[in-house]
Amino acid sequence: MVFIANFALTLQRTGLNKENVTYQTLAFHYGSFDDSYSDGNITTAATNGHIYDDTPTGTYSWGTLNSTSTASNQTTYSWAPPLPTTTGTILMVAGGGGGGRRTGGGGGAGGLVFKLNESISGVQTITIGDGGTGATSRYNMGTQGKNTTAFGYTAISGGTGASDSYDNQTSMNGGSGGGAEWNVITYGVASQPSSSSGGYGNNGGSSNSSRIGGGGGGGAGEVGTGTSGSGFGGDGIYEVIISDTTYNFSTIFGATYGEIINGESWFAGGGGGGTFNGTHPLPIGGNGGGGDGSQITTVTRTNGRANTGGGGGGDGPDQTNGAIGGSGICLIKYIV
Repeated sequence: MVFIANFALTLQRTGLNKENVTYQTLAFHYGSFDDSYSDGNITTAATNGHIYDDTPTGTYSWGTLNSTSTASNQTTYSWAPPLPTTTGTILMVAGGGGGGRRTGGGGGAGGLVFKLNESISGVQTITIGDGGTGATSRYNMGTQGKNTTAFGYTAISGGTGASDSYDNQTSMNGGSGGGAEWNVITYGVASQPSSSSGGYGNNGGSSNSSRIGGGGGGGAGEVGTGTSGSGFGGDGIYEVIISDTTYNFSTIFGATYGEIINGESWFAGGGGGGTFNGTHPLPIGGNGGGGDGSQITTVTRTNGRANTGGGGGGDGPDQTNGAIGGSGICLIKYIV
């Protein structure tokens, strides 16, 4: 297993006579400043490369922010790096899907895209998707998340979880699929292109009439579960393997982003499916920001974690709406 710790200190910039390369990490978010990283204020956040829709436009050490706008549950940035042409590593996650209601399925995680050695030049448009809404009734469904797009790639929005009396295959499909409701086997199908093209996503979990609970949403790392026990959300991922080399997200970008578990940066976990009755354990969301589903004794389901693309948890006992999905993110580590 090969890790890339401190690789910025060993590479050399072409044409500068063995000068060490310096890297910058930027994080583009959906919505306004929320102090996720304890920056304290929007000015310090901008200095640290944490960019929101209320970050002032202008020229920084990390490049020029030309404009920001938020519409249709997406935040769009116009940004140019400080060098005319540079090379970067990119991680993009779409918004996670919302959870279903009353034995509702968990929302699918937003699709994840990871790319190495991307050439970046000129003004770039980067769009970050928000998470989807949860179902408000057993007779309807919530919404899918929104796509994240940049550098010619698309991380596809997570599918929504089904509800007890309503499911729609098109809405359940997504970057990772939403979970099924309890008395059918229909689950959301992953639509994110495969890892061979840099994309990661999995199907939602199915269910059956014997366990009165929704399936978990799919995560970037595994499918949701649900045919026995609880409808756990599928785990996201914290590293990828490309051509036998392991690329660890916390090593590349720092253990700052995503859901930090034992020092690892996880993204794109599926939401847990809600359980109506029985003695099944709490339907836990997948590592990477997936929200927990609710059960008869624990009626509070949880939202997908912001900035991870985690799916929202499904409601079990028909006492709350399905949870919302977590917003996406775009991370870029590039030469300055």
